[in-house]
Amino acid sequence: MAFLPMYGMLHCMRGEYMGLPLSNDTEHSTRQALSTSSHRLTLLAVILLAFFLRIWNLDRLPPGLYYDEAYNAIDAQQVIDGIARPIFFPGNNGREPLFIYLQSLAVTLFGASAYSLRSVSVFAGVLTVPVVVVVLLRLLCWVPPTEVTERSKSKALIVQAALIAAAAISVSYWHMSLSRLGFRAILLPLISAFAVYFFVKAWQTNRWSDFMWAGVWLGASQYTYISARLLPMVIGGFVLIELILSLRRKTMASEDSHAPITTAQRLPGAVLMVASTVLVSAPLLLIFWQQPELLAARISDVSIFVAENPATPGTPMERLVDNFGKLAGAFFINGDLNPRHNLPDRPLNDVLLAILFATGVITSLARMRRPAHHLVLLWFVVMLLPSLFSMQSPHWLRMVGALPPLAILYATGAQAIATFLSRWFKLSHLLILVLVAVIVISGGSTTYSYFGQWARLPRLADAFDADQYEAAQLVRSLLADKSEAPILLTRRLYRSLQMRFLNSDLPGARPQITGADKWLSGAAGTRYIIEYDADTTQPLFLITKETDGTLAVTQLSPIDAEGESIIANILAGKSPFGKRHTQPDRQDAHLYVGELPEITLVLDWIQYPLPTQFINGVELVGYALPIDAVPCAMAGETFPLTLYLRKADVETSDDAEALLFAHLMLSEMQIQDNGPLGNGYPMTMWRPNDIVDDSRSFDLPETLTSDKAYFETGLFWLAPNGSIQRAGIVDGDGNTAGDQVTFGPIAICDGVPEVSIDELTPLDARFEERIELVGIQLVPPQTGATEVSIELGWRAVDRSPTAYTTFVHLLDAQNNIVGQFDFPLGGEDNPTNLWVPGEQIRSSVTLPLPRDFDPDPSALAGYRLRIGLYEPVSGRQLVVTTPQRADALSFIILNITEFLP
Repeated sequence: MAFLPMYGMLHCMRGEYMGLPLSNDTEHSTRQALSTSSHRLTLLAVILLAFFLRIWNLDRLPPGLYYDEAYNAIDAQQVIDGIARPIFFPGNNGREPLFIYLQSLAVTLFGASAYSLRSVSVFAGVLTVPVVVVVLLRLLCWVPPTEVTERSKSKALIVQAALIAAAAISVSYWHMSLSRLGFRAILLPLISAFAVYFFVKAWQTNRWSDFMWAGVWLGASQYTYISARLLPMVIGGFVLIELILSLRRKTMASEDSHAPITTAQRLPGAVLMVASTVLVSAPLLLIFWQQPELLAARISDVSIFVAENPATPGTPMERLVDNFGKLAGAFFINGDLNPRHNLPDRPLNDVLLAILFATGVITSLARMRRPAHHLVLLWFVVMLLPSLFSMQSPHWLRMVGALPPLAILYATGAQAIATFLSRWFKLSHLLILVLVAVIVISGGSTTYSYFGQWARLPRLADAFDADQYEAAQLVRSLLADKSEAPILLTRRLYRSLQMRFLNSDLPGARPQITGADKWLSGAAGTRYIIEYDADTTQPLFLITKETDGTLAVTQLSPIDAEGESIIANILAGKSPFGKRHTQPDRQDAHLYVGELPEITLVLDWIQYPLPTQFINGVELVGYALPIDAVPCAMAGETFPLTLYLRKADVETSDDAEALLFAHLMLSEMQIQDNGPLGNGYPMTMWRPNDIVDDSRSFDLPETLTSDKAYFETGLFWLAPNGSIQRAGIVDGDGNTAGDQVTFGPIAICDGVPEVSIDELTPLDARFEERIELVGIQLVPPQTGATEVSIELGWRAVDRSPTAYTTFVHLLDAQNNIVGQFDFPLGGEDNPTNLWVPGEQIRSSVTLPLPRDFDPDPSALAGYRLRIGLYEPVSGRQLVVTTPQRADALSFIILNITEFLP
């Protein structure tokens, strides 16, 4: 492969390299130059250098496995297992498939590891080096016959220029860094270089086979990375420029002779290229046609033309101007700020490459009328547009398509500088000097920046989720041992994509739906794994081996039976957790690992069940609140909410995963926390029996007023046009009933008004330990009265999951209903699902009387009241839990005469 560009694909050496003329007499001697051992060895050395820089210490640098890489890993594993083999992977904002399928092959061959995943990038990056040389050498064939002079140049000049381009991309910090990451973007330079090569060859030779292959590679590029969608603009733009210039030139030289090739002669081949492109990319285009939201999903998230975005203030035009300055400065001053992509603030070029780049651009602009030059410039500019038009510019991934033309511009600049100095020095010696300088100076700069500076960034491990990957490795190692010791993990470590990738046999986990079976005895010797700076409020997960060898996972509270925070004690090294230590044999570890003493653990359970089924199969199981009321002293602080979710059918994955909205509703404002479900743990990863906790937080205002607040939540999708589509809620009959759930009332600054019930006759009737009927009073009906007034006093024992309806029946001596009144308890403004625990409410009931009603006290003794609560949608009546009865009635019976004044 190292010699392919020099000997297998180059058979046209007549012409000029970017304006450097070569006579026809030198073609044979140039071919001879390509077969010299020195050039073979030099090219091989450059490729080996590229391989070394990309593979060395790859198992430790980058550290960990970033979320996006782990997401690719899960999809690759599903491809291997035959679970899903799509044309387009919709999760994680949508991803083109080619890279993931290559990663599945690597995992099959080398096993599940970050090293296997990133090895695909290594080989793609190394292969790009000779392919860029292929493109550069093909451009040498491009010269009109009128520009061929008799000036004969050294036979080695072309090869030396090609080697400079190869060396520049080999030691480029930008390309080397991306070649060590498990991101699909690294495939775009490789595949686009093939596409441009065959297009240039086809345009020169007018061979239909070359046009076909150009279309095949152009179509294949659409399966690599989102920026490839602009690659057809490069080809189309070049054709348009050539059509305009052909009106003056009229003819162009062919490869094998000076016979003219007209635009009309190229037209059938161009049509074949377009057809090949459409045919190869047709499966992907069909997906986008059927689901247009996939086409625009990521674009709408990062575009500078989004109406409002706090991260990039200003109008779209102001953002564009700002991005243009940043993008231009990226080559010389400040580069990508993302530590995963770059040493923050390091420009794309070191000093030497910056000189070559600037000279190359100036030289190409001066010769822009020539096809090779305006093609390279057009290729370079168009592939910078994704970064120019998006937020966080400059962005190394989005502009990755500009790498091949950048390498050619380096070589162009080197040729221009060497040609200028050739009046004093030998041209070939100057080119060799530039080649050596690129390898030594630029290579040294890249090596020091990456392995010396970038590798020592203080927060680099955080940028790559190193703690999650290290925990997944450790769990895999512990489970592989014969030891039966349980393993205790935090939620961040257990519910991570890295854990799922390396330990795919771990089952799902769920908290208790009720508070039964609260305690669990923790066996001494249980291994705990806790990340540095762990959130002390997150739940814990206990992995145990059953007697049959299967694994079980139990979700636990972070608080033990003594009321102590297990996580906080481990982080502080507090007894009996004082023997903690970091991950064994790792100086760069990010975990505390140790053994638990004998301890009583507390099972995690859902504080408030709230079963709500959404139309996409997601169920809101319940929620938890840390406190019942917010005191005034909490002004300006954060109030947390935990939701519990599960998916009814875990075997299916949504084409566009829903988002969750959560609103804290105050009387004067709404506080929002919207985003992905499950703390970033994707729905496609949810396992059978999983109930996933979802943490939301709300920043309270600096000043709190007396109020009663509540929460609203639901699911939604973002449409390509920016509109919001909410997921409907499905009732018991399968009908859609609303699109949001109201729940979780809390008192703000003692904001619940006091309601007096002292004058009512006391009662003690509780309905499912949620609502208590605490008092009643009847106004004696007069003779001829048609209705009776009843005052009822209620108290919220706990939060209710829904707005209940009350029924009050007047029964005669034969238990016939002679009067009835049903009403929403609390009314529309204060339904039961908005009652704060301890809140008291009074309701007035006007009950119609029968026509023959006798108000005489002796006659009243034959009448009774029947009172109860029910769910308005399902009709289910609440069971009376106090006073306790063996028959578990769902109502209470009261004699009227007992409650008359």
